[in-house]
Amino acid sequence: MTIQEQLTNGRSGSGSKVQFVESQIDDDALQLLDASDDWLKTLTVDRGRITDEGMRAVARLPELIHLRLRESPITDAGLREIAQHPKLQILNLPQSMVTTEGVRELAQLPSLKNLRLGSERLGPEVADAISKLESLRTLHLIGVPINDDGLKQIATLPRLSSLYLDDAEVSGEGWDWFQENHPKIHVHVNQRHLDRSLPDHH
Repeated sequence: MTIQEQLTNGRSGSGSKVQFVESQIDDDALQLLDASDDWLKTLTVDRGRITDEGMRAVARLPELIHLRLRESPITDAGLREIAQHPKLQILNLPQSMVTTEGVRELAQLPSLKNLRLGSERLGPEVADAISKLESLRTLHLIGVPINDDGLKQIATLPRLSSLYLDDAEVSGEGWDWFQENHPKIHVHVNQRHLDRSLPDHH
């Protein structure tokens, strides 16, 4: 269905989601969103080119809980648009262009529980910004070169229960430390569950 059709259904009381898995969606389509769309709790765009302009439209949704924008080059400006959203719990931006400064903005999100983030502009220093996101329960970083020191910073998150790192730069010793000190946190490294029998974790 088109975005207009999905919005019509939602506004008639027939749903709580707007989802696009195959259709390509851009900023213009998101301008149809309205602050009165308090029924809309999940917005998913898997083949989009949503930019910071589109994030301004998304930020208008008062009851949004789950936002996933794939293939969308969101920058720090886009994170600032969403950073004070009162209800957002799940933020998934796997192909963004954000920096550490943008991630710092997310500390303003009072309900953020699940963050999945990838950006070629993020370095190991982002761990400090992430350590300030104290409501996080699940963290997934894609292609972010978190090192041993960064892992220790992330480990200070008081509610963290699941950690997924793809293409990090944590050493074997770093992971040994993590497991010794935080055995209850569920960990995946490069899509594999981390345990003591994993010979090539790095």
